[in-house]
Amino acid sequence: MARNARIRSTVRPARSVPCRVHGLREPARADLSAPAPTLLGIVTSAADFEALRSAGGTEYPAYRDYLRDMEALLASLVEAGGAVSGRAFHCGDLVDYCTRRGLPVADPQSHNAYIGDPAAEAEWVRHQGEPLPQFLRRLARARERALVHRQLDRLLSETAEAAETGVFPLELLVQAHQHGTETLRRMLAAAGTGRYRIVAALRPPEGPVEVWAELELDRGAVLWIEDADLDVLGALLCTGFALGLPGSVLLLGECPERGPVARGWDFDGRGFARRSAADVLQELSPGAAAWVAEDPDGAGPAQP
Repeated sequence: MARNARIRSTVRPARSVPCRVHGLREPARADLSAPAPTLLGIVTSAADFEALRSAGGTEYPAYRDYLRDMEALLASLVEAGGAVSGRAFHCGDLVDYCTRRGLPVADPQSHNAYIGDPAAEAEWVRHQGEPLPQFLRRLARARERALVHRQLDRLLSETAEAAETGVFPLELLVQAHQHGTETLRRMLAAAGTGRYRIVAALRPPEGPVEVWAELELDRGAVLWIEDADLDVLGALLCTGFALGLPGSVLLLGECPERGPVARGWDFDGRGFARRSAADVLQELSPGAAAWVAEDPDGAGPAQP
């Protein structure tokens, strides 16, 4: 995302003039031959929209009306040229951001500052011309990963090891990351080639932290997975080893040679031990369990 991007909240109808925020970052030399890139804050689900509407944060009467205008806006921006990116606009995240910075929640300028917060750059997703429903899923997924990273960072920063500097010792993280990487490699090698869904969970006293991802292991033992998914999965396993937290891993999929694969593991803070996949599934949050039950090919629910 270019530093001189236009930043726009989309929670007001198109007839309202969107505010533009400048100076969130050091200005860069603009390319006057192309339109400035645009960063949009986009509500990604009906539930989030209703929360925003109930709080008086939008004038749209229904989510379908909002989506209709959003499709038109994306189409016009794409036609005009220039890069278009989005960030999932979430009412709770907006309130947290404004509370930390003493900003008025209802002010459109606060909305734009929240959307363009440089600390949330990992949540910015480049629009690649895909249909709006697919783009919404990518935006929501980026927010989910960012929330997990923040949870893990908080767990590490609140330890005795980080008390003096506020940062968990790097050498301990490196060791934990090696353990996590080797553990994931062994799990996948045992499952064999195929397409899989993996859910990994930690259970600190504050409540569970979960990540999930789709991956594929080919016959050359090459792992195909989105970089951001691999990053957050590795971060969770690393944190588990670093802090000795209990957790679990569930792996479901299809191996061409072995057929359906359903494997579960428990983690005691030091290592993993095999456990029934069905038992691991029962301990997952409703959101993670629902994702596991979805068939990526649309042929019906997956079964552990």
